[in-house]
Amino acid sequence: MYESPIQVNYRDVIGQQEENIVRVVLSYDINVDKEELLKALNYDRQQYCKGYDEGYNAGYSERGKMIVRCKECQHWVEYKGRKDNVGECMVMNRIENGLFFCSRGERKEEQ
Repeated sequence: MYESPIQVNYRDVIGQQEENIVRVVLSYDINVDKEELLKALNYDRQQYCKGYDEGYNAGYSERGKMIVRCKECQHWVEYKGRKDNVGECMVMNRIENGLFFCSRGERKEEQ
């Protein structure tokens, strides 16, 4: 199996994104408490994930197909040796976290 030569540490990326957001907010002379802003960003991220989970658990159907998370899809190839669910979608040709899903997902056959 092909293993990409590029490895992304998503925790570092998220931390860097948060710092960039704080810098932009401060550059507009908006008085904000950095820790409170980071709490709000984290809360928003949790709500986003919660919405995905609720839709998934309710059996949301798109075009008659059950929504399938990437890590449960037959087109998903997880990068071995990683603990962060990162892998590649062979249909969309992109690297994703295994918790996302798309309209092209097809559940892996039970073996």
